[in-house]
Amino acid sequence: MEDLIFQYKNNYFQIDQVFYSRENLGKINAIYSIVKSNLEPLITISDSDVLFLPNWQMETVNLFNQFPSAGMVSPVPSSKGYLYSTGSTLYYGLFQSKIEFLDVVDPEGMDNFQKSVGSKLYDEIHLKKYLAITNNQGAAVIGCGHFVATFRKEVFENSPSKVCEFRVQGGSEEAYLDEPNDQAGYLRLATLGNFAYHMGNVPSQWMFEKLEEIKKNKQPGWAFPKISNPKPISRFQVKVGKFLWVNLFYRFRQPFFSWLGMKDKY
Repeated sequence: MEDLIFQYKNNYFQIDQVFYSRENLGKINAIYSIVKSNLEPLITISDSDVLFLPNWQMETVNLFNQFPSAGMVSPVPSSKGYLYSTGSTLYYGLFQSKIEFLDVVDPEGMDNFQKSVGSKLYDEIHLKKYLAITNNQGAAVIGCGHFVATFRKEVFENSPSKVCEFRVQGGSEEAYLDEPNDQAGYLRLATLGNFAYHMGNVPSQWMFEKLEEIKKNKQPGWAFPKISNPKPISRFQVKVGKFLWVNLFYRFRQPFFSWLGMKDKY
């Protein structure tokens, strides 16, 4: 059976490296076995149940170039992504760019995500507006999930040195993926539109429809653009952002949102 799987992957995918282990190391330890020796400037980490749309790489790289302080970018926006490991992003939005609520580009895509995980994650207002940062180069949703995200390699220079004790969950993804990005002064962002979808365990009609769209609308090839040099915010600014997040923003975010013009409970 293993030989058949290996043959299938070799026949249908151009794989540069394959990591095998006799023991179940867990998600984080398996990831770190690769990323710690990686030489590429950007590293995409993805679960296996992700449907990528054409141009997802271009849209992701564009955000890194529009926001050189970005360290973690997902092609899947979430209206509640701002709640997790975004102290550095909050500081950047308050003092180096602009924070505002923007109209959700693809509310159906966000609704499909909550259906794919079998849980109601969003209220009606979350499917209409998301919290974003903007500068003179572009705009991005604040925060993102970690089931699919692209990281600057520098993020992992700030990761824990000890082996992860959990095979999955147990706060492992937050400690080894999300927090290193935030602590190092990098932004956690997502594209405004959906350029990938979470499929989950149960096939749905919309997934087949998206696949048909991909087949019909083949995109021309593109040259991978030069990636901007990383520009994390300073350690002092990280501390200020964390302080604001813990002591003010998280506790009193609704008055802050009202000040931004969001009158609904968000």
